[in-house]
Amino acid sequence: MSLRVRCVKTYGDFSLDVDMALNAAATVIFGASGCGKTTLVRAVAGLVTPDRGQMTWRDETLYDAAASRCTPPHLRRFAYVPQQVGLFPHLSVDGNLRYGQRRRPESEKKISFDEVIALLDLGDLLIRRPATLSDGEARRVALGRALLAGPELLLLDEPTTGLDRARALALLEYLRRAKERYDLSFVYVTHHLEELAEIADEVVVMDGGRVAGQGAPDRVFDEPTSYKAIAAEGRLNDFQARVVSGETHPLLDVDGVLLDPGPRALAVGSRARVCVHARQIIVAGSAPGAVSTQIRQAGVVEQVVDLTDHVVVRMRTGNLAILAEVTPKAAAELALEPGREVWWLCKSHALTVDAIEDVKS
Repeated sequence: MSLRVRCVKTYGDFSLDVDMALNAAATVIFGASGCGKTTLVRAVAGLVTPDRGQMTWRDETLYDAAASRCTPPHLRRFAYVPQQVGLFPHLSVDGNLRYGQRRRPESEKKISFDEVIALLDLGDLLIRRPATLSDGEARRVALGRALLAGPELLLLDEPTTGLDRARALALLEYLRRAKERYDLSFVYVTHHLEELAEIADEVVVMDGGRVAGQGAPDRVFDEPTSYKAIAAEGRLNDFQARVVSGETHPLLDVDGVLLDPGPRALAVGSRARVCVHARQIIVAGSAPGAVSTQIRQAGVVEQVVDLTDHVVVRMRTGNLAILAEVTPKAAAELALEPGREVWWLCKSHALTVDAIEDVKS
């Protein structure tokens, strides 16, 4: 991907003012509701005309206010999937999918109809109308229609809105598979932290219409400006794990660190996604004695960010980095600073653990 966006767009008291270069194949635009994510992606799609600025895709100028140039949406080789998926109600699923296929130039054979059906598991839905589909089914159809248009760039605005966690994870897995199989570039808009680890190569954090941070998923939230931007959403530790055998029940191997999730129906050898909020992590200055928490790990403080009403602490245990929230008083009493050896603790039931299933080939 090679997308450069410099634009300003004002609506009443709100102003979008961004200057960014996106080069990663999978870029996630993250931020709380109302921060300008949708306005930004609609501007890239050509559905919102900025007040001023410039936008380029690869070597092509899409928008240049000074030159009075703006490429219309239908001439941009992008596919946009909005929050309201916008399937044609008078067409069947098959008709909606083939509409996307008709938009693709005959010379473009990047993905076939049958491949999309198999990839998104749409075979049983083809004769149905959009009104009969569940939210998850409708979003899969909308994604399929977008893929069949053969876009150079896929724009997805909050694609998991309205889905339960299992269906959201399934949709993310479908998207990850499409990215890997078809070398697809996309911009993915979300306010859910837990979605980043699944698909992001790069994250842009937005706050109040501005870019608050940009970088790799495992580093972008290190900056205080990024921490402040996500304060409303809460900080979430999000890991992928391998389920391994334990003495009494399976354990979770996260980057070489074993976590005890308590007795759960997890198949040894399978993959799982593990989430826990930073506020659920307890920090101790020395090895804990007899405590009820089953997860107890020694670590070293890497970073301490003071956000006035609370302090965010980044710790590392082996290859595992984890965030905790503590009060300013606790941070002072524990003398938390980079290099400080600590212990972090967590109750097993605080972990959210979801099995990750392989998508059908």
